Amino acid sequence: MTLSQKQKQNIEDTIINCLRSKFKNYKPESSNMPFHYRLLGRDRMALYSFI
Repeated sequence: MTLSQKQKQNIEDTIINCLRSKFKNYKPESSNMPFHYRLLGRDRMALYSFI
């Protein structure tokens, strides 16, 4: 069974939207990293935490 191009695109869009939403609404587990946020920025900290 193979997926159509439309189904593949729909899956790709869903994954991208879910990840963007997660990164946008990221709330760190600990607030004891003030230097990390200054050096890396909020987006990279969210990505680091996700990985």
